[in-house]
Amino acid sequence: SKQISNIGNISIYPNPSNGNFKLNIYSKVQSNYRFILTDVTGRIIDNMNNLHNGNNQIDKSNLDAGLYLWKVFASNSEIGNGKLVILHTQ
Repeated sequence: SKQISNIGNISIYPNPSNGNFKLNIYSKVQSNYRFILTDVTGRIIDNMNNLHNGNNQIDKSNLDAGLYLWKVFASNSEIGNGKLVILHTQ
C-alpha cells in the first residue's frame, strides 16, 4: 500500500484475501472517507462512502478472483491508493 505521510496512512490486510479484508485509515484529515474499487481497466466495481478513521471491515468476497485497484478519498482529495488481490481457495 502507498503512504502519503503528511496526510495519512492507509493499509489493507490481509492482501491477498478472499475478499473479506480490513481497511485501516489513519489520517489527520477529519472527514468521512470514500473507498473506490476498480478493475484493472478502471471500471468502478464499488464506491463506498462513510468510512472512518481506524478499522473498516469490508466484505467483497462475492467478487471474482483477480487484481483490483483501490483509492481512498477524504472530501475530494485522494489520500491513498494501492492494489488488492482476491483469491478463492477451494
